Amino acid sequence: MKLPLINRPLKSFSLVVATLLLFMAPSLELAGITLHISYRLAQAQPTQERQTEADQLFQQGIEQLNNSQPEAALQLFQQALAIYQELKNRQGERQVLKNIGNTYFGLKEYAKTIEYHEQALAIAQELQDRDLEGKALNNLGLAYKELGDSAKAIEYYQQALVIAREVPSSELEQIVLGNLVVIYAALEEPAKVIEYAKPVLLAAQAVENTLLEGTALGYLGDASVSLKNYQQGIDYAQQALVIAQETENTLLEAYAFDILSRAYSSLENYQKVIEYAQQGLLAAQKIENSWLEGRALGQLGDTHKLRGEMRKAIEYAQQSLVIAQESGNRSLESWNLITLSDAYDFIGDHLQAIEYAQQSLTIAQEIESSWFQMLALDTLGRAYNSLGQTEKSIDFFQKSLTIAQEVSSPRQEGIVLLNLSNNYEQLEDYQKAIELLEQSLAIGRKSKNPRLEAQALSNLSDVYSSLNDYKQAIELAEQSWVIAQEIKNPQALMMPLVSLYSIYESLGDYQKLIEVSQRGLTTAQAIENPQLEILFLNFLGMASFYQGDAQKAIELSQQSLVIAEQNESKLAEGIALLVLSVGYGELKNYEKAIETSRKSLTIAKELQNSHIERTVLNHLGGIYRRAGQKKQALIVYQEALAIAQKSQDDFTLTNALAGMALVYRDLNMPVTAITYYKQVINEIEQVRSNISGLSTELQESFLQAIWDFDRFTRADFYRELADLLLSQGRILEAQQVLELLKVQELRDFTGNRSAGGEKPKVSLTQTEEQIKEEHGTLIAFGQKVAECEAEPSCNELEQMEQQLDALIVQFNQTVQVIEEKVQNRREKDRAFLDTEDFLRKAQEIVKAQPHTVLIYPFVLDDKIWLLWSSAGGIVQTTEVTGVGQQQLSETVLKFREQLQDPYSEITALQTTGKQLYDWLIKPLEKELQGNDIQNLVFSLDRATRYIPLSALFDGEQYLIENYAVFTVLSAKLTDTEARLPSNPQNTSVLAMGLSDAVEGFNPLPNVPPELDVIVLVDDQDSRGVYSGSQFLNQEFNLKALRKNLRGRQILHLATHGEFVPGRPKESYILLGTGEKLAIADISRLYRQLSDVHLVVLSACETALGGAGEDGVEINGISYYFLSNGAKAVMASLWLVNDASTSQLMQQFYGNLANKTAIVPMTKAQALRQAQLSMLKDNTSTTDNTDDRASITSVSTSGTPNSSTAGFSHPYYWAPFILIGNGS
Repeated sequence: MKLPLINRPLKSFSLVVATLLLFMAPSLELAGITLHISYRLAQAQPTQERQTEADQLFQQGIEQLNNSQPEAALQLFQQALAIYQELKNRQGERQVLKNIGNTYFGLKEYAKTIEYHEQALAIAQELQDRDLEGKALNNLGLAYKELGDSAKAIEYYQQALVIAREVPSSELEQIVLGNLVVIYAALEEPAKVIEYAKPVLLAAQAVENTLLEGTALGYLGDASVSLKNYQQGIDYAQQALVIAQETENTLLEAYAFDILSRAYSSLENYQKVIEYAQQGLLAAQKIENSWLEGRALGQLGDTHKLRGEMRKAIEYAQQSLVIAQESGNRSLESWNLITLSDAYDFIGDHLQAIEYAQQSLTIAQEIESSWFQMLALDTLGRAYNSLGQTEKSIDFFQKSLTIAQEVSSPRQEGIVLLNLSNNYEQLEDYQKAIELLEQSLAIGRKSKNPRLEAQALSNLSDVYSSLNDYKQAIELAEQSWVIAQEIKNPQALMMPLVSLYSIYESLGDYQKLIEVSQRGLTTAQAIENPQLEILFLNFLGMASFYQGDAQKAIELSQQSLVIAEQNESKLAEGIALLVLSVGYGELKNYEKAIETSRKSLTIAKELQNSHIERTVLNHLGGIYRRAGQKKQALIVYQEALAIAQKSQDDFTLTNALAGMALVYRDLNMPVTAITYYKQVINEIEQVRSNISGLSTELQESFLQAIWDFDRFTRADFYRELADLLLSQGRILEAQQVLELLKVQELRDFTGNRSAGGEKPKVSLTQTEEQIKEEHGTLIAFGQKVAECEAEPSCNELEQMEQQLDALIVQFNQTVQVIEEKVQNRREKDRAFLDTEDFLRKAQEIVKAQPHTVLIYPFVLDDKIWLLWSSAGGIVQTTEVTGVGQQQLSETVLKFREQLQDPYSEITALQTTGKQLYDWLIKPLEKELQGNDIQNLVFSLDRATRYIPLSALFDGEQYLIENYAVFTVLSAKLTDTEARLPSNPQNTSVLAMGLSDAVEGFNPLPNVPPELDVIVLVDDQDSRGVYSGSQFLNQEFNLKALRKNLRGRQILHLATHGEFVPGRPKESYILLGTGEKLAIADISRLYRQLSDVHLVVLSACETALGGAGEDGVEINGISYYFLSNGAKAVMASLWLVNDASTSQLMQQFYGNLANKTAIVPMTKAQALRQAQLSMLKDNTSTTDNTDDRASITSVSTSGTPNSSTAGFSHPYYWAPFILIGNGS
């Protein structure tokens, strides 16, 4: 789920506020009431009479004007003007001209206003009356402002200001300054507003004019907020608020609340915004000021939207919209329409969102507001993106981006870039998406916009997640989360958590899923954000399902459903219903599961949310399949596929293919099922190719991620495909799939993505390609039907649905025919797939030593398959029923416990060994005995990796008594050509060991004699076997290892160490200096290891796994050596007595050195002879009982006592295993 960054269109409306406050009302000088006419006394009587007549006419005009009769007033003023002109009374003429101009100003006839004020100005200049000249200039400025000629208005104001200061006239100066403040506020030049408002404030404070002081503070606060000096703006507004409340000036009070709410909105302190906007609303309603009332309501709507409270957002925005429309406030109307569009888009009603955004855009174009056009276009882009109409969405975003760049709004530019990237991610143009997001991130950082920065980081995380680069995705999401915590923005807090949830869900790390969901829920509840609370309750519900607690999933989704319904959020309701259905489905309450899924699907279709729709369809298909309604399951899977292909959603596509694979498996149509299984596995492989760099725990969890009900995992697809292939006799293909799974497990465990070389895809046969092609045609037509359904007036829908039904029937008939054909030719066509490469590798292994068989035990939940390959290209399978993974694991654990206790009862041990033998060897016994097989090579699976195979018991003998045994990681990872020189003199050994006690580790006193027996120091040495060098204790360091390893054929390490399952970086070999050589750092020795044929780890605690492990750690330690040049590794499966280990090593090397060109002795045979010698040995143990460490899966405590009956108990000889080239 990805949410776009929603813009905040709130800007200053100071011009309207100025008009309302009128603290600096223009000086229209209706001063005729107190006209000074002293000069009239000097005139003659006739002149006196005319003067009196003019004065009376003028006075009557003033009275008419005061009675709101401007037309009558103008007639009287004109008569008076004529007499004054006749008498050449310039003062009287000026007074009348000024009042005529003012009257026309009131009538909004600004051209006439200018005409008369210019005449008044000329007379004032003629009379050299600077005060009157200044007032005339001010009045001309007012007229030009109303005509929209701001430059001319400012020019007149500036001239008036110069005169006011020259006279000086503080009254005129304050009037002109006020008018400058008003016009610069209208021009949105807050710096100029502050420049002129500050002297007004000082003057008001000097004369203790509290009204003027409060209004000046309001302007300063408003301008400071516009300049993003939010704290300064808050300080000014708080001072204005105090004055307003002291003087009971409700208008100024409402204005101060407006400034405060806007400042805190920019600071994203939404609780404060709501607090001040509510108070501002009450003040505006008290004085019946609809403009401020509408603005406060709009602010509340916008803020609740940003808090995720969409129901409240819609309620307030609707009220504000009504006021805006009634009062003709087009800007406020456009703003509210954007808020409504955002809210409806968020709750999933994208069509309604588009309608409101389009209305807002139309208004913005009519009033020529670039700002609102930019916001409306961005909103339209987001709505169309939600509908999946990417081309339209990109077009709207590009237009919005152009305007953002034209008006130099970096914040909005960053937002649009961010939203635009979503489209390119959906189009899988990830490079373009990353490019846009990095631009947005750079803007966020440069403009110090942490919210934009957090969102860009979160969206970058999503893109890298889509690229399956989960390591980078997690790092980016965590960076976003850190920033979001600092700014406490709901959207910013939500997005990185959503990203992390998606990542950990994909990787199957359900503990992390719980942690992220709980973190999100706690945050949502702390900031009282219902949308976030709904989201994370559902996330927790799904996490509970993944962890096997379906009832808790139901409870959590029901809680979220209640909140969704209370907040009238259809989208949230649809998601809650989906999670609820998942819980019911897992509990097999199919009736309720289907009912809730259908409700969720209905909502998704109503909202035209294709993402939710295809998710629900896949889930519904799973319910129908599980409920036995296979036909219905196929229908909904087909719908999901059609939508997924149209929207290019690979994840949904893979899920639908997986569902169809399971349905056809249940319908006993294996060929068709195999076709879909292979496509699913290839999709999984594609994802896995990019999860390198993550912790090995996360890489391992990916294969174990829950895919379907009954805890069906990704790894199960490999096993199910192999099972189906085996059931069809397609053995080579099955072995190829198993090889692939083994390589993937090894890669996960070691964290090395190159393990096993380049990943192969599972190829489709010609038959399977035919099925895929037929189905592709069906899906393509399904897309056309979906497009028709989306159109309100598609008249062909009924006909197309009938055609689709016919195509489905035809497809099912086709696959049935294919199934029958394949069934008929199965024996002739034993290998549908070209697997010559695998067959060649398998044959190389069995040919490397005569009389050899390669055995693959393949463990499923309800059976075991034994796949085996022998010389001549023979590949066979045997199905072992009556035993599955659980029973096998329990038996293996029991066997290991018995083996790891040197005092265990041998009869009981042999009984358990016999059970395992019957499952794993007895089914092949006749073939092995009848073909003189002497060497068994195993490529082990699951719990079988923990079995010391040499100790399996056939009722009379251990397996080692009849066969030489060794294992390989996989056929592909095994070098079969290299051999040790036949002449021991040509073999050189590097033996290194630790016998002293070091901190945390016991001494190993048998190591020195062990090395002495192995290394031939000189010609006089009668004990040594191979020429070479030995380094003990302090001499055994990394420098010595690196310097002396090149050219050696054998590397023998007798020291402590530990290999931690899943954490190779924490695993190590202990050097003689006490330093730890990290296992992962063995790769640094790749040049020196190139000549090494055998690595022997005779004392390393190379693993300590738990009961829940799958045994892959046993191969892990070997991999680090084998992948860097060594050909084989010998180690042990559990902690072994130091003395017995030393004895076995001496015998092993002695046996290996006895080889000749004529009578070869392989490593596997040398190990077998050493084990047999101990099995039949009755020599007492030495006094030293210190254990040597090993590859262990179950911890054991205690050590065997000294002086036992010898080393014949399997505890002493069975754990030693040979991995790799056994020749």
